Amino acid sequence: MKKIATILALTVLVLATSCKKLPEFTSGGSSSGGDTPTTGGTLYYHLNGEPEIGSDFISISAKYGSKNEITGMWLLVSEKADMPAGFTHYADIQMNYPEFSVTLTGLQPETHYYWCINYLEDENSYVTDTVEFTTLSE
Repeated sequence: MKKIATILALTVLVLATSCKKLPEFTSGGSSSGGDTPTTGGTLYYHLNGEPEIGSDFISISAKYGSKNEITGMWLLVSEKADMPAGFTHYADIQMNYPEFSVTLTGLQPETHYYWCINYLEDENSYVTDTVEFTTLSE
């Protein structure tokens, strides 16, 4: 009976873990084949330097890789860390595997923002961790 309870507990843990896919990030550098490594379909990306930030824009260049097909990517920027609807700016990311770059304009000068990437992979939507930045003065 104890063995069955242990197996059941492990099964529940594995199922609970697989329900939410957490973003994982590369530490930079390169890998063989030009692809950034992935595991379990999780999107990995690393910036090619820091994002460029102006008084009214943020520009991001990065490399990414995925074992699964990514059918869409968007840069989300908000003054609120939880990216609520109605308070979030977004820009479509043009994918040129394994690289992308995106610029979002129309931001307010000297304002604290958060950015993240939303992407569609295997018909599921995921959002990476948020990163903070402040736009420059005019």
